[in-house]
Amino acid sequence: MADVKILAKQELFGCLLQANWATPAVAGDNFYTLQWVNAGNLIPDMAVTLDQMNVTAQSGTHWEIERAVIDARSGLPSIPFSGTASVLNMTPFLYSSHFACTEAAGTPYNKIITAGGLTAPIDFNGNGTKFFTWMVDNGASADDNFILENGVVNSLNIVWDMNATGTARLVSYSGVVMGNEMNVEGTADGNWTNDTPPTAQDFFNNTDTWAFITLDVDSVDLSGEFVRRVEYNVSNNVTASTSTVAGKANQYEIAPEYTMKVILNYNAVTEKCLGDFQAKATVDANWSNDSGQALTDGKWTIDMPTSYLISQPKIYEGDYLGIELNIRAYSTAAATPVTINYCDTVDWVIDDGD
Repeated sequence: MADVKILAKQELFGCLLQANWATPAVAGDNFYTLQWVNAGNLIPDMAVTLDQMNVTAQSGTHWEIERAVIDARSGLPSIPFSGTASVLNMTPFLYSSHFACTEAAGTPYNKIITAGGLTAPIDFNGNGTKFFTWMVDNGASADDNFILENGVVNSLNIVWDMNATGTARLVSYSGVVMGNEMNVEGTADGNWTNDTPPTAQDFFNNTDTWAFITLDVDSVDLSGEFVRRVEYNVSNNVTASTSTVAGKANQYEIAPEYTMKVILNYNAVTEKCLGDFQAKATVDANWSNDSGQALTDGKWTIDMPTSYLISQPKIYEGDYLGIELNIRAYSTAAATPVTINYCDTVDWVIDDGD
């Protein structure tokens, strides 16, 4: 047998929309390839717990295999991911971290992605949202893969570094997708779609122009200030609330938090943010590459209209002062705390009415 190593960059990572909670995709289905995913980070957490019982009638001081207990069912397995954001990649991550969407009926398919669970908890088991099955094909053989069912994005971090150069300037993302079952070594005899890297590198913060359509802190307009860096973060804090008799999670609970970090220069305008934090001033932030509201392919807007600063904003950047706005989005009158407009040319069939 030849001892030939497998290149990490030859792995495939992708997803496929499920019919419902009870019908995840299988290894033989045609998964959609997610391009521009960083090589070397797709290490699964299978949520397997190996416990040792400390009981009487044991032989001696060593761990004993007769007293070992393995639980491979009750945890929530997960897959970490990171990559460079591109137009054809981001919809599954954005939808699976927010859980509600209105998708246009024709191309380009603009998606209005909002927060689920506004008036009641999401009934995941009852298909109160849609799910993707996620798959990693390691490539050593036809059955060298692992599949995550009923996937929800537990955490998502998206970064715009306006001062960076090269690939670091491009919008990047990272996070963790969780599910209620992970299966390995299924025969992957389906076809991977979107598996050829596009000739056009449809990255963000490359040829498009990002700016704040609105950045009001205590009704003071900061949208004209120089933006150094923006981060958008979702933390869903996913847990299992009920389980089947076999121990498999049968329902999720979430406690979502949506935050945005904005780094600005420190000057006579932005220093007012220190007093605004103390005064509990409201923040309206709308970050976008679509100032004209064209809603065409590649346009993306994140709108957090009712927010608060959650930490004092003064920072140091080397020898210089800076302002770091840490903003948390809030729901008001059961309205969504965040609205994302995202447009690509793929009909993902994620509209709430589909």
